[in-house]
Amino acid sequence: MQHKPMEYKSNIKIKEPNLSPLALDILQLRYLKKSEDNNLSETPGHMFLRVAENIAKADLNYMRGKSEEQKQSAYNYTVKEFYNAMTALDFLPASPIMMNAGNILQQLFSDYVFVLRDSMKNIFGKLTNAAIIQQNGSGCGFAFSMLRPKGDLVAGQKGVAFGPVTVMKFFDVAIGAIKQGGRRQGGNMGILHTSHPDVLEFIKCKQDGSLKNFNISLAITDEFIDSVKNSKTFALNNPRTGEEYKKVDSQEILNALTDSIWKLGDPGVIFIDEMNSKNPVKETVYCTGSCGQSPMHSWEGVPYAHINLSNIIIERNNHGVIGQIDFEKLKKLVHLGVHFLDNCIDMNSYQFKKSEKRCKAYRRIGLGVMGFADLLIKLRVSYDSDEALFIIEKIMSLVRDESRKASMQLAAKRGVFKNFKRTVWKDLNLRLRNVSITTVAPTGTTSIIANTSAGIEPLFALSYAGKTMEGKEYTITNVDFEHEIKMLKENEKIDEAGFRKLMNASSIKNSEAFSDELKKVFVTSMDIHYKWHIKIQAEFQKYIDSAISKTINMHNSATQTDIADALFYAHELKCKGLTIYRDRSREDQVLELKKTQTKLDSF
Repeated sequence: MQHKPMEYKSNIKIKEPNLSPLALDILQLRYLKKSEDNNLSETPGHMFLRVAENIAKADLNYMRGKSEEQKQSAYNYTVKEFYNAMTALDFLPASPIMMNAGNILQQLFSDYVFVLRDSMKNIFGKLTNAAIIQQNGSGCGFAFSMLRPKGDLVAGQKGVAFGPVTVMKFFDVAIGAIKQGGRRQGGNMGILHTSHPDVLEFIKCKQDGSLKNFNISLAITDEFIDSVKNSKTFALNNPRTGEEYKKVDSQEILNALTDSIWKLGDPGVIFIDEMNSKNPVKETVYCTGSCGQSPMHSWEGVPYAHINLSNIIIERNNHGVIGQIDFEKLKKLVHLGVHFLDNCIDMNSYQFKKSEKRCKAYRRIGLGVMGFADLLIKLRVSYDSDEALFIIEKIMSLVRDESRKASMQLAAKRGVFKNFKRTVWKDLNLRLRNVSITTVAPTGTTSIIANTSAGIEPLFALSYAGKTMEGKEYTITNVDFEHEIKMLKENEKIDEAGFRKLMNASSIKNSEAFSDELKKVFVTSMDIHYKWHIKIQAEFQKYIDSAISKTINMHNSATQTDIADALFYAHELKCKGLTIYRDRSREDQVLELKKTQTKLDSF
């Protein structure tokens, strides 16, 4: 559905955000509007105004009976609020919104979900749907668990069925030919239930180098975990008949899973029973979006936006040490974020009526955070500490409570979501505008634009190299770390050679140039034990409606036993999913330490 342009325009004066050279490069490559001859036709300031003006227009749908003067005034206010938050880099929407809002595509959602049914018509129909969505700027999650196993009966003929993995490969080839909106590579999730007869083939399906366009996750049940712990057999069931296919040694499945994760970081794990026990909709969920953070039902989609936690700090002293968290600012950003994302539901251009009906019936949104590691650094708190867990509780309990208040305030003005009575919110008498509000999505590019750390991840390294999707190489050095080594040089504690050496440091764990306190503050993903990664994820999960996208980093020396231990620990702490990555287990590693780096064991 295309939205007719409205006549209302704001009176905002353009101001340019304070961007890093890398952020400006990325915006110019992918986000800023271009003319037919491929010349830039907007600046970052104009881009944010385009987004603010477009998303604010949804307010006008709820102002019946107001005069034109009142509408214009209210519209101007909303545009200003959205624009100021974005240009200050306090709040940024996800890439599809920045790219498409106010443009021809107007597709604002990052993720959609499709549950495949066991028929050729449904399978290839969903592939067509997904291709159209991918072409217009979004990723997709697919549930393959209902497809009959490979070699099963088809129309009375045995040994004919493709099986889920072959179907995934059809999808992979088709999706691989499509770039999202011409500016983003396809992001996809394929999920299979642990009880499916093809579970072992699925676990190993990426080991031959195929399925480059898919993340894959195994949907693990509490029953499976129990069967492994108690050395029981585990039943595989044929989804075509609903009957038991055969019993297997559950340890064999676990061994195959941990071995595959050890080799290449796939598959991830979805704790499907935990997801369903916390699902507010009284309907089974089978799948998530492309990175695991949004459990959704078939045909649903979701828009994302992120609050920059590294910008909610007040009382900086002369040494750059920060005093406290600005909870009032955080509260305002939460309310703004819920308002912004609810407007996106109305302003999105839906490719399919079925999807529009589902999305508007539940109005699911994904308000998340980024910059958590930078927040801790500014507070001089170690990522792997009890104090960090306490900060998560303080911040995220506010985000949970205020986001629900904001949704209830919108519901009072605009009405609850249509299918409110089919959810637990009806039983709890929480009259929300949105069935699910908060999540933690990956914010790779968005956090680079905001010049902050990604999502809730620790720093990958104090200085690291990476590549954009276009192949442009870049180096990022943490701003606070750079400040510290400049101070060391100014105070003549290091010379120019020492300065250059530290500027290339991946970690200062063994450096003699820093105090023990700062070594704990500037901790990196590889310095942190995997159980602390999981503790942090689990603490965030307590306050998040949907789920969390986070990587559990492990050293190259980690074993399959370590991986199994991490899986059980995450299940015990009630995480909804888990993604483990053993360093250098894949050749196409997205982030890597700079080749020029030297170890700091003796520095």
